[in-house]
Amino acid sequence: MENPLPQSMAKPASCGWPAIKAMFKALQSDRDSGDFAAECWQAFLQVCRQTESDPPYHLRSIVEGAKAASGGSARSELAGVDHGCGAGLNTLYLHALGFTGIRGVNIVPDCLAWNAWLRRHAGYRDDVFALYDGKRLPFDDASQDLLFSQQVVEHVEPALLDSYYSEAGRVLREGGIAVHQAPHRLTPYDTHTRTWFLHWLPRKLQLAAYRALGRNAEWAERELFLRGPGVHRGLVRRHIGQLRDMVKERLGALSDSDVRSYYDGQTGLRILLGRMARLPLAGPLVAQLVAPWLMAETVARRANVAQAAANGRRVVFLLSDQLIDFDSYLPAAMALKRLRPDFDIRFVTFSGKNHDFILANPTLKKGLDRCGALHVFDRTRKNRIAGPCNQPRGDARKSERHAGRPGSTVIHGRQFSEFPYAILYVVNRLVGGRGIVLVRSRQPDEGVKVNIMPRFESLISSSEGHVSWLERLLGRDHDGFFHYHDRQDTYLKTMQRWGRVDLARAHRIGLPNLLPEWRALIDEEVAQARASLRAQGMDSENVYAVFAPKSFSSNFLRVADSAERSFIQAVETLRALRPQASILVRPHPRAVNEKWFKEAMAALAAPAVQLSFLHPEVLCALASRIVIPNTTTTIFVSPVGRFIDCTDYHQKHYDEAGERSQSDGYNTVFVNPARADFRERFAEALDEGPWRDPSLSRQRDEFLLRNPPAMGRLLDCIEERAG
Repeated sequence: MENPLPQSMAKPASCGWPAIKAMFKALQSDRDSGDFAAECWQAFLQVCRQTESDPPYHLRSIVEGAKAASGGSARSELAGVDHGCGAGLNTLYLHALGFTGIRGVNIVPDCLAWNAWLRRHAGYRDDVFALYDGKRLPFDDASQDLLFSQQVVEHVEPALLDSYYSEAGRVLREGGIAVHQAPHRLTPYDTHTRTWFLHWLPRKLQLAAYRALGRNAEWAERELFLRGPGVHRGLVRRHIGQLRDMVKERLGALSDSDVRSYYDGQTGLRILLGRMARLPLAGPLVAQLVAPWLMAETVARRANVAQAAANGRRVVFLLSDQLIDFDSYLPAAMALKRLRPDFDIRFVTFSGKNHDFILANPTLKKGLDRCGALHVFDRTRKNRIAGPCNQPRGDARKSERHAGRPGSTVIHGRQFSEFPYAILYVVNRLVGGRGIVLVRSRQPDEGVKVNIMPRFESLISSSEGHVSWLERLLGRDHDGFFHYHDRQDTYLKTMQRWGRVDLARAHRIGLPNLLPEWRALIDEEVAQARASLRAQGMDSENVYAVFAPKSFSSNFLRVADSAERSFIQAVETLRALRPQASILVRPHPRAVNEKWFKEAMAALAAPAVQLSFLHPEVLCALASRIVIPNTTTTIFVSPVGRFIDCTDYHQKHYDEAGERSQSDGYNTVFVNPARADFRERFAEALDEGPWRDPSLSRQRDEFLLRNPPAMGRLLDCIEERAG
C-alpha cells in the first residue's frame, strides 16, 4: 500500500493548521489500513507540538483554557471533554500537546474507530472517544476540569439545547473552564451554506431560498439551527457562570497568515477586518463595531451551585391597564414558582394606577411576594419596581431589561402585535426567548350579556382570517396559545382582531384559582379577615358582602343608572333584614372614586357597613351571601360562595332567557330589583331554603369538574427554547 503521509510530511518541516489537517487525514487513512501506524502517529504528534507556542488561530482559546485549567499539575492529569468532537481532530491535537485526559464525545459514531487504533498503535489503555445520546454526558457530576466545543451548538436541535449547556455545568468542577465557539444568526455570511444573509430570513423562507440556490435544504432543516448570540451567552451564564467574551480579542489578534491557514473562503474580507482591528487608534473601535457580527467565542469558569441557581429562567407576565390580567395570572405564577423555584418571575405593567392598586391589595401583594416582583413603566411618573428605580431610556432598553435574558418567556393576554408588546416579543426572540399568549379573561361565554353578544359576533365576523403584521413579517406573533377552560370559544374568536387564532392548537390550563397555592392563600386571608372583624367588635361569622359596580356597567343594563340603583337598593335591604350582621362593600377599582359611590357610602354610613378591599375570592369564602348588582366573572370561576344576583337586566335578557340570572346554575339566586316584591324575595335568598336545591349549583359543579388546573403544558412551553 502507498504511504498515506504527504510527501512534505514524511519528515515534517512545515507546521500550522494546514499541516495538522493533512497529517490527520493521513492518520484517518492509516486507521483503515494500519500499514504505517507508528510513522503516522509520530508525524502527527510532531507537527502538532511544533504549534504549541503559537496554536492554530481557532484553537488558541481552547489551548489557553486547558493550560489554565491544569494549573500547576501535569497536563496528563487534566480531565476534559470535547463536547461534540466530530471526527476527533481537536481532541487528538490536545493529546499531542500532553492533555491526554481529554475525552471526545459525539452523537454519531465516526470517532469511535480511534479507540481500538490508539490502543493498538499508540499505547493507550482507555477509550478516548465515546458515543452519547445528546442529552446526558457519560461523566460524573463535577468530574471535569475543562469542557470545550468548537462550532457545535448551531447543530443542536432546539429540544436539546438547554440540556447541552446544563450538562456542561453538571460535569464541570467548581472553577472548571468552559470554552465555546458558536456561529450565530447575526453573522452576515453563513459558512455552512456559503450564502449571504439568507439565514436572517424566517425559517420557511430560508429553506425555500436554499432549495432555489441548489443548497442542501434538507440538511439545513435537519441539522442547522442558527440562533442569536445572546442565546449562547445567556445559557453559559445560567448553567456555567460568568463569561469572558473573546470576540474582540480574537479579532485583534487575527493575522493575514491566520486567515489563509484556517479559512477556505471570503479570505479577503477577513484579512481586511483583521488589519483594521490592529490599527493603533481606530482598531478597538473597529473591533467594537464588528464584533456583534462575528462568531461568538466565550470562556467561562464554573460557578458554585448557589451562583448558578441565581441565573434561573426568567418568566415575564405583561399586564395591560386592566386588573383582570394580574388576577388571572397570579395563581398560575405562584404554581410555577412552586414547580420551578429557580424561575425569576416578573410582572410588568404600563399603568401606574394598576401598579398601585395591586400593591394596595393585601391578598395580591402577599401572593406577589411569594412568587416574583412587580415592575411599572408609566411615562407620567417615575418608574418603579415595587419601589423607586431609574427611568428607562426607551422601550428597547425596557425590553432588554425584562425580557432580554436569553431563554426568557414573555406571557401576554393576546397576540404580540401591538406596541409596546411587539418590541418585547421581538427583542426576546432575538435572544432565544419565547412569547406565549395566556388569555386574560376567565369568563365563560354565558357570562357575556345578551345585548353585548351581537358586538362580539360582529368582531368575529369582521376579523375572521386576519393575519397580524408581525406574523406577516416574522412568520408568527406568538409561540404558544393558552386559555383556561372549555366555555370561552366566543371570547377566543374575538381575539382574531389581533392575529390568527387556531383553536385546534390552543391549549387549556384549567382554572388557576383552583390551584392549591392559591386556595391556601385564600384560606389564610379569610382567617385574617375574621380576626380583624373580631378586633373591631364586628360579627365575624354573620358576614355579607356586596360588590359595588362601576357606573359604566349601566350602559348594558335596563336604564342609565341601573347598576348604581341596584347597589343602593341591595345594601339598604340587607341592612334592614340583617341589622346585626357585618356588611362588607367591595367596590370595583373604577368605582372607588366615582361620585355616585362616594355619595352612596356617605348615605349608607353605619358601623356595620364597612368599605373592604379584600380580594373577591376571599369575600366569597368569608361571606354567607355575596350580593351582586351586576354579574361578574367571580360568580363563574369561584369554587365557593352563595350569590344573590340583583342585576337590573336589559329587557333583551328577559326576552331571551326569562326571569333568571345570567349565572343561573352557578349557585346563584336571582332577585329582580325592578319587582315590587323585591324585599320578600331577597329575604328568601338570605334563608337556607333555596340553597338546598342541588340544581342551583349544577352548572358550576360540572364546569369546575371539567376544567381542573393542569400546568404541565404551560410549563413545557416555557421551558422550550425558541428555535
